[in-house]
Amino acid sequence: MSLQAKHFYEFGPFRLDPDERLLSRENQPVPLAPKVIDTLLVLVESRGHLVDKDELMKRVWPDAFVEEGSLNKNVSVLRKALGQWDGGLEYIETIPKRGYRFAAPVNVAGDSTESHPKIAADRAADDAEIEVQLQSRLRSHVLLIGLVVAASLAGFLGWRTWRVRSASTIRSLAVLPLENLSGDATQDYFADGMTDELITDLGQVGSIRVISRTSIMKYKGVHKSLPEIARELDVDGIVEGTVLRSGDRVRITAQLIQARVDKHLWAESYQGETRDVLSLQNEVASAIARQIRITLTPQQKAALNGSRAVGPEAYESYWKGEYFLDKATPDAVRKAAEYFQDATTKQPDYVTAYDKLAASYQILGALGACPRK
Repeated sequence: MSLQAKHFYEFGPFRLDPDERLLSRENQPVPLAPKVIDTLLVLVESRGHLVDKDELMKRVWPDAFVEEGSLNKNVSVLRKALGQWDGGLEYIETIPKRGYRFAAPVNVAGDSTESHPKIAADRAADDAEIEVQLQSRLRSHVLLIGLVVAASLAGFLGWRTWRVRSASTIRSLAVLPLENLSGDATQDYFADGMTDELITDLGQVGSIRVISRTSIMKYKGVHKSLPEIARELDVDGIVEGTVLRSGDRVRITAQLIQARVDKHLWAESYQGETRDVLSLQNEVASAIARQIRITLTPQQKAALNGSRAVGPEAYESYWKGEYFLDKATPDAVRKAAEYFQDATTKQPDYVTAYDKLAASYQILGALGACPRK
């Protein structure tokens, strides 16, 4: 007599079939791509334990080289499909700089049947009879226990829900300097420009306090924990990310962290051409606003969705000027003025470039590097 055994992973309303590579919710299939299912299976099999990003990518893509953005995308898709459990907690927890952990309780359910039909039928009948007896004995005990526990459980769940919602509220935000992944230090100005534009976009959302560029640039290249940075800046949330520029293509990756408890809330990657970089930044800002559940006014939506008409060449010169202006030495400020002048030449209606050009001359005058007149 042969025995064919099968097992499932159950968590919340979900059941994951590792053999069929199928996720279902209350017996209804959840449509997910194969590699997304593979990512979920690795995390569920290692439930409760950290899975490093490198290990996770090797197990999901054993015969291919992929970038970390593909893994982040899979995790983002899973978070949207799974939703939340236990009053607002994520099924998949991010361990910053390291990897991911499946945080929800998982039950391994077995489903075994013998090859002989009569034996299988007899066993099913025996199981049914035993279950009827158990239900009869337990029904009275469960009723009594349920009445005793119900009041205290309702109070506890109410308190827990309030605590989770209160902890998840983000009223203030810091955008840390985006990391330049190009490997070319001369591209730092571009990453710094992305950071400043993102701060500017989020600053237009009136219901959230956004820390200024001056305050956050001191954290560029500084390795501190996010809770520590949050305490120093007195903020609830932190946005961190990377910028990769290659030729005319640019990719922005950003993630939102509930900083004081170091809890990952959202991550996404955006790609496009350099000339569309302002639109990409607006997309990131809008996505962050949605994640922290801010209700935008029509004016704020228009400000975020409306892409400013700045040509890529003028934009490039402008941010090179900003990069040198931050150095605040006479030679660097002169260089900054040259770039701002170049930006206004390439785009005569670039008002911000004129403003920074004037500021450059003011700083040179204050440094004694040119006549005050």
